[in-house]
Amino acid sequence: MNHGWLRLRQELSAWSASGLVARFWWRDDDAVTVTPQLDRLLALSREFDVGAGLAVVPERADVALVDAIAESSCCIWQHGWGHHFHAAGEFGDGRPLEAMMTDALNGRNALDELCGRTGWQRVFVPPNHCLAMPFKSLIPALGYRVLSAGVPLTPELPHVAELNAEIDVMDWPRGAILDVDALDMLLASQLHDRRAASALPSRPIGILTHHPVFNDHAWTVVGTLFDVVRSHPAAMFEHANVLAQQAVAPESPLDAHGTAAGVAPCPGLNGDIAVVITSCGRQDLLARTLDSFFEHNTAAIREVVVIEDGDGGRNDTLRTRWSDRPIRWLATGARVGQIAAIDQAYRVVDAEYIFHCEDDWEFYAPGFIEKSLAILQENPRILQVWLRALGDTNNTVVLEPRLLAENTTFRYLHPSHHTEEWGTWHGFSFNPGLRRRRDYTLVGTFAGLNPDARLKAWEVERAASDFYFKRGFLVTILADQGGEGYVRHLGWERRVPEPGAADDSSAVQ
Repeated sequence: MNHGWLRLRQELSAWSASGLVARFWWRDDDAVTVTPQLDRLLALSREFDVGAGLAVVPERADVALVDAIAESSCCIWQHGWGHHFHAAGEFGDGRPLEAMMTDALNGRNALDELCGRTGWQRVFVPPNHCLAMPFKSLIPALGYRVLSAGVPLTPELPHVAELNAEIDVMDWPRGAILDVDALDMLLASQLHDRRAASALPSRPIGILTHHPVFNDHAWTVVGTLFDVVRSHPAAMFEHANVLAQQAVAPESPLDAHGTAAGVAPCPGLNGDIAVVITSCGRQDLLARTLDSFFEHNTAAIREVVVIEDGDGGRNDTLRTRWSDRPIRWLATGARVGQIAAIDQAYRVVDAEYIFHCEDDWEFYAPGFIEKSLAILQENPRILQVWLRALGDTNNTVVLEPRLLAENTTFRYLHPSHHTEEWGTWHGFSFNPGLRRRRDYTLVGTFAGLNPDARLKAWEVERAASDFYFKRGFLVTILADQGGEGYVRHLGWERRVPEPGAADDSSAVQ
């Protein structure tokens, strides 16, 4: 059955002489429903004991497909949204980033509904391998563990795990499978590169098929190829689902702080949360903030840190009023501004999570920290969770798809919201919200984003937003409670000028 494939056999013999074993795996694209071609694919999978990663088109997939795959060793991956042929593909350069995010999230929701949240692997396969780099950077933040594309490969990103299928068996201009000689050369070339150490020998070689367009000849070619691989002592097939579970990002900026992004979330110790509240001489507003927080917070808190930008004596009355609460009262002495005060407060915090808040907010519903924690624990690339009402976002656009994390409904903010007044914003904010302390350590200090001390506080906030976005972080907002949110802003008419400012044009809000 395995006539031909001379170059492949020769290269595998060279691997054997070097004491190496080549690893192969299988991906198949464009699955939608049960067809004779799908039945043939599943039969081939059983014959050679190789589980394929089936890239399923969420918009058109049906229950019959899911049931058929469930009885096999194959697994379900997400193949975009509807495999629509936009000018640049569904996820290629030229499409608005928010449109690509929306399509991906719609596909994710569709597969969750069709398969159940644990019935498919969080692997994203872009149709036609068209992939814009800004979208690629956000793949982990959108809830995917792995990207699976093909040749030509996009540049590697340190925080994105990839499992790519380099050998597409199709000759798309002809609409037919490549001949055996062409496939033989492609496979031998991939093996030679790995053996010569121009690529990692341990990196598996992905073989990509497209069962909906296969005829008998195509199945025969793939069958003979699989027979060569399965029968050679220097080659082995690996199941796609196992490789996807093992895939890790090449080098995460979070590694230096103990955890690789996209691999494992924070431990989430119960009560391992510190609240940091910044104050700047508006003690009446601070009192309302603390009153409402203590009334509506239902999460275990290690401590509350209140830092006064200025004279700490201003809080003596409040200190007495809440003497029974675990509050640590700090002060800068002379006014240093919001950013320096935040850095000073964060230096004394060693909890895994920081719930950050300013002194002019009023909470009005419970459960906001627990729900935020569920979202952050599910996805280490979600930076923070907004608590404001969906209609109270300072005109920041909220994407339509609704996602779930431990029964908590949330939505993503627009990744790059632009206004003439504030420029481009990527979601990070000093508004009330839960965040990881380790994400703060990535920045070092917020003041470090303003080394010349020329930026206003909101400009530093925007710089932090840019810093995190470039590293693949996104921001979400709670979308339960009918979108009514958990907190409202109090201090619109009480803005505080930055130190040395003659007016309030650069005020803290």
